[in-house]
Amino acid sequence: MSAVHIIGPNELQNKLLQAFLEKETGLTCTSGSKMDVKADDFDPEVHSLILYDCLGSDPAELWAVLETGSNNGLSACSIALLNTLPETGDEKDFIDQGIRGVFHNGEPLKLLAKGVQAILDGEMWYSRKTLSETITDPDRSRKTPSAAASTITAREREILIEI
Repeated sequence: MSAVHIIGPNELQNKLLQAFLEKETGLTCTSGSKMDVKADDFDPEVHSLILYDCLGSDPAELWAVLETGSNNGLSACSIALLNTLPETGDEKDFIDQGIRGVFHNGEPLKLLAKGVQAILDGEMWYSRKTLSETITDPDRSRKTPSAAASTITAREREILIEI
């Protein structure tokens, strides 16, 4: 079971997206105008996705919530960005921040429904070009092992060395 929470400054748009996603995907959807959601707003048995509308929103608000996400329990929720501008080139940074996908301003609604379902199924929703560039970026590959190494236990590290 999955749920979607739409956050953005345009209440009418949020309600329309909520109705559309509920109809197209059968998911339970809610919407709000502020990033005031907390972990206890979500059922821990339900995989939740927060769709954050970047158009007319303050990205600093989102980054502040992401930085404290592990403290307030939101780290269990997937987060995707809505109405992003493709020309900004921020997608690699979004991946580094743990954002599961982006939906560019002007994309067809059918892609939104498909992407939301893909994210809830454990996939990422980025262009193939962005994912390819991110994976093959030599600077990123040098950073990733050390970052990953700091998140594994000593026993896991020992097993990996043996392998």
